[in-house]
Parts: sequence; C-alpha cells; structure tokens
Amino acid sequence: MSKNSRGIIMYVLIILAIFAVVYWMTSSSTSTETYTYQEFEKDLDAGTISYITIRQNSEIPTGVVVVKFKDSTTSQLYVEDVGNITAELQERGLEYTLSDVTREGFFTSTILPMLLMLV
Repeated sequence: MSKNSRGIIMYVLIILAIFAVVYWMTSSSTSTETYTYQEFEKDLDAGTISYITIRQNSEIPTGVVVVKFKDSTTSQLYVEDVGNITAELQERGLEYTLSDVTREGFFTSTILPMLLMLV
C-alpha cells in the first residue's frame, strides 16, 4: 500500500468518525416521549399547566408549544397551526407567551453564501 492510499484511508476514517459522532449526538438528544394534543387538552381542563410558551417556526403557521406544569416539568407539543392554539388559549382566558420567529440576518443569508461561492 502506498503512502497516498494510507493518507486517503485515514481521511475517510476521520470523516466517518465525525459523521458517527454527529449522528449519535443528534439521535440521543431526541426524546422518545411524546406529548399529544389530547393530553394537552386534558391538562388544560385539569388545570395542571402553570405556563405556556409558543414558538413559531419559520414555516408559518407551524410551531412548538412548550408547556410548563405546576410540578416544574415541561413538555413540548408540535402544532400545525399556532393560530388555533392561541385562539383556544384566549378563549379559555389563559396567559401565554408567543415568541417571534427567529430569522437569519442579511449577512448570513445573502453575503456569506456569495463569499463562499467565490472561494
């Protein structure tokens, strides 16, 4: 085996190791426990929720409802339409926080890609 082929194999192994670590980190951070809309409604009716934060995705109207319970635990509910959730919470007279959609800046969305294409 030549020195060039050993060097290439080493780079391939390093890249594979990086992909394996990234895959392991992203798969282990996802929660297997799901929180459904039906459970959310039951918790609203039972009065076990202490605080609700709604975060819109950039793909409006979807978003995440972060529910904090009175026992200090939290759950997340992914919703198709944030407007439906806010309407239901307003109808019930519950307070919530609606976070604005985080958008990329002009530099990162326009100038940086152009600079990278030139390099």
